[in-house]
Amino acid sequence: GEYRGWIAVKYRNSQGGEDITEKHYISIEVGECPLKVEGVKAVLSAGQKGEIEVELKNGLSEKLEDIELTLLSPEPTLTPLTTTAYIASLGGGETGSVRFRIGVDNEAILGNYTLYLLEKYAVRGTEIVSAAKVPVSVKSRGVRIEISSIEASLYPDSTGEVTIRLKNSGSTIYNSVVMLEVNPPLTIAGESSLSSLVGKPQVGTYFVGTLESGDTAIVKFRVKVDKDAGAGSYPANLKLSYYDGEGYRHETNDFLIAIEVKEKPLVTPVLITAVAMGLIALVLVAVVLRKRGAGKGS
Repeated sequence: GEYRGWIAVKYRNSQGGEDITEKHYISIEVGECPLKVEGVKAVLSAGQKGEIEVELKNGLSEKLEDIELTLLSPEPTLTPLTTTAYIASLGGGETGSVRFRIGVDNEAILGNYTLYLLEKYAVRGTEIVSAAKVPVSVKSRGVRIEISSIEASLYPDSTGEVTIRLKNSGSTIYNSVVMLEVNPPLTIAGESSLSSLVGKPQVGTYFVGTLESGDTAIVKFRVKVDKDAGAGSYPANLKLSYYDGEGYRHETNDFLIAIEVKEKPLVTPVLITAVAMGLIALVLVAVVLRKRGAGKGS
């Protein structure tokens, strides 16, 4: 709309007093934001990380250049994980789109929210800053992953297997990948040991693929246990990344699990095998000696 105002100059006169000039009235016309939000595609679920796609249109006939977009959230339960996106330019009437990653808290209330997009761009070399509303909605969990069981055959100074059963009680997910993060004295077998030397966690991945509602997946990780590790339960983090039916990528929050390391048995399968092979060798030697003795006697 159109707004009216006035301009005057305030100054000190030669006697030290304050004077003001005559007011000159002006009119200021405020137009619509040149960079408009045309549409928002968002798949956000409570307790998960999701993605939103914002479609923008240049409402001017002139070209917008060096477009920098910053996503702001006044909501404590919605946290932008990627806050900034860029578009090189948009001609008059052209549209473009950008994507942002959003983390949604477990305590987020289902319903509609308003985020804000801070827009900075140049028109004929002049920098302009504007803001636009970004409406999004948080829905119920699109996927519900339940950990059915965790089995581990781990002993100090050895490498064993951790088997985890997961059940999807929600909607069908695609290209799902299970990630296991362990900390020293546990390391993911086959990975670089440099991270464990400096005490940093290691992450192992297991590709599951499509997991339909009600399906159970069995994932296995090879885990190495340090020789100085004691018997007991060690904390680890498990999470899942996947794509929904519309092609949007999601990532669950961490599941805190416990991996058990047992006391190293005194009698191991290797020792049993060695003893058995030794006994077989002794039996063979005894048979050979008996045959030789029988031959001499005849």
